[in-house]
Amino acid sequence: MAFAVREATPEDDAMLAAFYRQHWLELGVSEADMAEDWRGEFAAFIAEARQRRGLAGFVLVNAGLAIGSACCHLVERRFPPLLRVEARRIGYVWALFVEPKFRGVGGGATLLNACIGHLQKLGAGRVLLHSGPRSRSLYMRRGFSSTDELGLRLTPQNRLK
Repeated sequence: MAFAVREATPEDDAMLAAFYRQHWLELGVSEADMAEDWRGEFAAFIAEARQRRGLAGFVLVNAGLAIGSACCHLVERRFPPLLRVEARRIGYVWALFVEPKFRGVGGGATLLNACIGHLQKLGAGRVLLHSGPRSRSLYMRRGFSSTDELGLRLTPQNRLK
């Protein structure tokens, strides 16, 4: 299957938002947990990230149709302060999504490589992302490895009293 990747423009933001929303729905996030104005929230975030964090979005195209997208940007990380600046310059890949009927034939890898290339140009010394179970093998094949990062969702049931 022949794919093309192009850099997204602000005119693509509504499409990026729709793909991003679909990504989260597939991961099991309910509509009830989404912000009422998710489109507006996404637009504000992406505008700020373009201006301050070197954000780039990429659109995966097949036969003239957008079938996927991904975004990436630098994450400000000043900790730990003893590391060289390059070692603290982290790139983050997010919103990587390919329409279901086009999965498994290289589109995700094409988008991932576009993001990694962009982050390298920005001087990132490391690239991070969070993966769902379905796409984990894609990232592992590209050389990503698990980290020791742990997370805790704070809920009323586990808050300290």
